[in-house]
Amino acid sequence: MKEQIEVSAKYKITLETDKMNRPCAYLILNTPKAKYAKEKTIRAHFFANEDARYKWTVKMAAQILKEERETAARKSANKVAAKNSGVEVGSIFSHSWGYDQTNIQYYEVVKMVGQTVTIRELCQNREDTGWNQGTCTPIPGEYYGKEEMVKRVQVSGSAIYLSMECGFCKLWDGTPDNWTAYA
Repeated sequence: MKEQIEVSAKYKITLETDKMNRPCAYLILNTPKAKYAKEKTIRAHFFANEDARYKWTVKMAAQILKEERETAARKSANKVAAKNSGVEVGSIFSHSWGYDQTNIQYYEVVKMVGQTVTIRELCQNREDTGWNQGTCTPIPGEYYGKEEMVKRVQVSGSAIYLSMECGFCKLWDGTPDNWTAYA
């Protein structure tokens, strides 16, 4: 006998007994966009008795619903925060990255639709302050190359950032950034 419980649009729990007549339960993730399998078993449990399976099923369903509510609330709050972040066309983001040196790149928002921005890398003024080190500031409107990147504005607490391949870009605060070079 097989029984399915729809927990949410994404998850369901399948209850059945195995070949040895033990109660078991499977937590299944619906994957409608997947190329081959439309469902994926993400947890499988065997139980000593029906009561233990029932308790696990209730606990798992409550946990899934709680996590989905929290995720929806967090996404909604981040969407509102990103909308009210002050990011607009002309905003500049600073990206500091590197190993054994500190590279600085600046990006300017050239287009914005909702939370999504199109950015281009900016040229920069660099000033040496010592051996293989210095400060730099962006030159708004002067672009380095023609490449554009599309990113999503993200908010974590009061931090406004864009995720990058190597770390993240923060909204530039107007102060010069420090760079270092490796000889």
